[in-house]
Amino acid sequence: MRTSILSRAAVAVATLAIGSVTLAAAPATAATPAGIDRASIVSVLDAARSYQSNGGGYTEAEQAALDKLTETVCGYTTTNDLYPHGAYFNFFKQNSGADGAIVSVELHENIEGGDYTHRYCNFGLVVTADKDAKLSGQATLTLTPRPADTEGPIIATAAADDSTTGQLSGNAFVSTSITRDSNEFFSNYSAVDFTAAGAATTSKTVTDQRKIWDHKSKVEKRAAKAKYDKRIAKAKKAYAKALDRAGSNSATKAAAKKAYLAKRAETKVKYDYAVWNYRYVTNTKTVTQSTPFNLTASGRNNNLG
Repeated sequence: MRTSILSRAAVAVATLAIGSVTLAAAPATAATPAGIDRASIVSVLDAARSYQSNGGGYTEAEQAALDKLTETVCGYTTTNDLYPHGAYFNFFKQNSGADGAIVSVELHENIEGGDYTHRYCNFGLVVTADKDAKLSGQATLTLTPRPADTEGPIIATAAADDSTTGQLSGNAFVSTSITRDSNEFFSNYSAVDFTAAGAATTSKTVTDQRKIWDHKSKVEKRAAKAKYDKRIAKAKKAYAKALDRAGSNSATKAAAKKAYLAKRAETKVKYDYAVWNYRYVTNTKTVTQSTPFNLTASGRNNNLG
């Protein structure tokens, strides 16, 4: 029996934490299942790439993120009969604007006589390259029927549940999973394909300030001077009271003087701006940038002739 439908280069990047589980219906989602976010998906993708390139293993946090992702998407919970054996990744060939992969989780189920059967749970991941971007478009996960000129039983046309399409949104997307028994998986299908087409869009608020001509009349300037004199007089009066309260305490007197000088400086700045023949105008606008993508990933069996 073949051990993987994936290409030889796409090795199992981690042995999942072995625990007895039972397979439940996988949750359908338009974005991500509860508890799964972009950060956790990026952690899994980065760790998987590192494993394929450098070997080694997962950190405890990365393993936990992988376990949570596969358990949530594939829908298994703890019993004594079914456990995850490994996860296989095939990444998008391009990742401008977005990144992602197909994940195929191999599940072993114990049966009588000490033997076990296999199931494969397949799902797709898409995340934005920029954490502040938003996805739009759609993604499709497909089990591709084996061509007529290859070994094994032939499927003339794909079944309705051989493909699932979802709308991209937010900054991360997890497809609905497709699970097949191992024998059916390898005999009837030649590949798992995943496509994502759309755009990653960022919207940022930009503020700019510019100086424009604003001539001040003599009346306006006299009013500004009167307001300045009134504010200075008020600051002096407050300073005199502060000195009286300070008595002979030099530190308190120094603090009062510092506050007084700061108030004078602030008042002077306001006066200068009031009589200045210009003024600043602040403009706020939203800048939107969209990066289109058309991404493909495929897990194929190199043994097919």
